[in-house]
Amino acid sequence: MLTGIGEPSLAKRSQVQDPAYKATYRFIWLRSFDAPMIVRIEKSRIDTYRLTAIRLSGRGGYDKGEIAERVDRTLTKEEVDRLVPVLERAGNRPETHCRLGLDGAGWMFEEQVGSAYSFRRAWTPKDGPVREVGDAMLALLPWDTQPRY
Repeated sequence: MLTGIGEPSLAKRSQVQDPAYKATYRFIWLRSFDAPMIVRIEKSRIDTYRLTAIRLSGRGGYDKGEIAERVDRTLTKEEVDRLVPVLERAGNRPETHCRLGLDGAGWMFEEQVGSAYSFRRAWTPKDGPVREVGDAMLALLPWDTQPRY
């Protein structure tokens, strides 16, 4: 799905040092009955943070659809100040909600810092690091992100 909408592979990016970026964080939200959303934050070598977000037209549990909306902008200092502590906390905590289900949502978080890459997922989490990161990244979007399941 990510390749089909032009999203880079963060696992591959960690193997080949990209001189433009220090780190990349991506949240993927696949809701069973609502539009999938992907939020990517890239930290540049000069410590600016860039947001790229995509909302698809389909339903995450069935068909991803096409790109319905896209946002691409630099985060404000206030947004960075709220987001960075959440990212740091998430990097130091294991996920505890790894079960899968039929109706709900897949919450996935990728983190690529230099040559290190990690991937975590949770199924309809009520709390935990993936939920916290997802909520923080969704709060940066101009779209309606309800219902949040």
